[in-house]
Amino acid sequence: MTLWLKKHRFSEDADFNLICFPYAGGNAHVFSMWKNFVPSNINIIGVQFPGRSSLASIPSCTNIHQLVYSLYPHIKQFVQFNNLIFFGHSLGALVAFELCKYFWKNDGFLPEILILSACSAPKHMGKRPGIYHLPDIEFIEKIKHYGGTSEEILNDSSLVEFFVPMLKSDFCIYETYKAEESPHLCPVNLTAMGSLDDPYANLNDMLSWKDYVLGNYNAVEIKGNHFYVNPYNLSFAKKLLNELSRLFKPCNKNYGTFR
Repeated sequence: MTLWLKKHRFSEDADFNLICFPYAGGNAHVFSMWKNFVPSNINIIGVQFPGRSSLASIPSCTNIHQLVYSLYPHIKQFVQFNNLIFFGHSLGALVAFELCKYFWKNDGFLPEILILSACSAPKHMGKRPGIYHLPDIEFIEKIKHYGGTSEEILNDSSLVEFFVPMLKSDFCIYETYKAEESPHLCPVNLTAMGSLDDPYANLNDMLSWKDYVLGNYNAVEIKGNHFYVNPYNLSFAKKLLNELSRLFKPCNKNYGTFR
């Protein structure tokens, strides 16, 4: 397995491969606990963005296409199984969407379903002033309001020196993103998951994702703030499990538990 992917659970006998794309500042390990509730017939594979963890020596990407091109050959190894599920949260949702389009354009391949979480549809992006270009001190103050980043990291100068440039690169990808105008929409099945209490990617701003695909579309409300995506948020865990259960018929396999 490449350093660009982390197998949290993997079996060649599994029915599906769940490919998970992290939020800005996140890494492949944020999905490690999903094995506690995701059905056992689904492999769980976290995507590693460059500039962190196992890829700390590789410069972070600063635009969506650069990142998609980098990830493409590593995820392509799973295309032969033709049973992929793409899940992306926040920045990861944009990456999953663009990678899905790239696979369709170049390989004629689509995942079984594309699940986009806590990410406004492109037509609603750019309403807030960007922050990736701010001086470090101002950037850190803005990040504190987002949540999701521990005070320990933000108050440790040695950690900030490493973390802030990487996080700024992630925000640059998100804040400079523009969806391509194309008459040929991707025919993928898409589920948009979001919270009405999320001040950064409100569920109402996610409903327009249906305008960017030709496949089946579904919207799911989650309880919580922007960082609701963890296995201890039962609202999220149950709703995600419900979406995954649509893909297979009931059988005698262990479909996971909530802990």
